[in-house]
Amino acid sequence: MRPAASIESADVGSIKLEVRYASETSLEIRYKLPSTAPVGLELFDVAGRRVGRVDTGAQGLGMGLSSGSFGWRPRDATGRALRSGVYFLRMTQGQNAAVRRVVWVR
Repeated sequence: MRPAASIESADVGSIKLEVRYASETSLEIRYKLPSTAPVGLELFDVAGRRVGRVDTGAQGLGMGLSSGSFGWRPRDATGRALRSGVYFLRMTQGQNAAVRRVVWVR
C-alpha cells in the first residue's frame, strides 16, 4: 500500500508553503520566502510535541531562492520513519510562519 498525505494550510506573514506526496516514503515541500533570513522547518504531532526538524539554512531572495522545493523523508528525531498519523509541518522565517496539516498513511 502506498502512503498518502493530505494537507490543510494556514499562512501567517508572507511565507507560502505547499506539501505534496512525492513517493511511498517522501514528501515534496515547495516554498516562497520573503527574505534571506534563516529558515526553520519543524514537524509536530497532534499533541504539540516536536517529532522532527529539517536544517534548511539561510534561503531567500538574496540567494536567488525566493522559491524552491526539496524532497523530505518524514522521520522522527531519532531517524525512524514516521508512523501513520496526523502531523503539523511549520516553516518559520523571522516573524513569518506557515503551517500545514499533514495526514501521513504508510
